[in-house]
Amino acid sequence: MGILLLTIVTISCKKELPLPDYAKNIEVTENVANVTTLRLLNMKIEEYQDDHGMYPETIEDLKPYIRGISLKGEGGGKYYYDGDDHEFKFDPEQD
Repeated sequence: MGILLLTIVTISCKKELPLPDYAKNIEVTENVANVTTLRLLNMKIEEYQDDHGMYPETIEDLKPYIRGISLKGEGGGKYYYDGDDHEFKFDPEQD
């Protein structure tokens, strides 16, 4: 019985299992984090609009609302405020 079990375990271990694609998992996690932060930043614009009856003209107007939120994206890139569209956007090329 012991030799049979050892043989089965040895054969099982020789089978090649696919390795997880960690790079892909990291990229997916970074994308989810960036989308979540973008939604949060855009919610802060709506809070500003509710409080002041208008959209902020510059990111400086939003400073009290976005205090503690990093404008650096996960894996690089930055969030920036587009005053014409009244929303935050993400640019993966900016550092």
